Amino acid sequence: MIMMFGLLMGALSQPSFNCDRAETGTERAICADADLSRQDLELATLYRDVRDRLSPEARDALRQDQRWFLGARDQWFENRDRWAGFPTLAERMEERSEFLESIDAEARGWTGRWRNAAGALNITEHEGRLTLAFNTAHPANARWLCDVSLTGEPVEGVIEGPADTDESYRLSARLLGDVIQVEETPVEGHGGPPEYCGANGFVGGSFFRVRD
Repeated sequence: MIMMFGLLMGALSQPSFNCDRAETGTERAICADADLSRQDLELATLYRDVRDRLSPEARDALRQDQRWFLGARDQWFENRDRWAGFPTLAERMEERSEFLESIDAEARGWTGRWRNAAGALNITEHEGRLTLAFNTAHPANARWLCDVSLTGEPVEGVIEGPADTDESYRLSARLLGDVIQVEETPVEGHGGPPEYCGANGFVGGSFFRVRD
């Protein structure tokens, strides 16, 4: 009976991957802890469920965003003794699960809250013009921060124009139903990083609508 109970508990605490093939420090830490294993399995299951409800464009974008999250999580874990004061492994997985649960695959339109692994995009409307306010940070250790906005009117599903605090960069946001794809481009003759970010940061990427 004791052996059967032990086997059952072992099966219940298996993560989403094969622990015999664990390669990273993060994976080994997850395999060594039943609670982390459970969290990892729940996160992976939630990710697949949410992804399956999204449009093809958003599915591809979420796949990339999930890889970004996992890479940043592993990067933090390898440097956790030097990067003090950041969320723990359990907290990071909990925050990611909360983000995935908040994704709204049904809502349409520009206004509202949007997020990805790096941060947030809030969109408000005033007299027919939209303001897109970005706030992002490096997801591993916040070594760069970005704070910038763009105001304009959508034309054929795209809002574009100069960044409000740095006209040497243009921002372009394209609405594709349940995902917004953002690009940032330096104007001709400008080769430096944007002034609204630090340490080579960026706001470009895909943002997913989340519920309030």
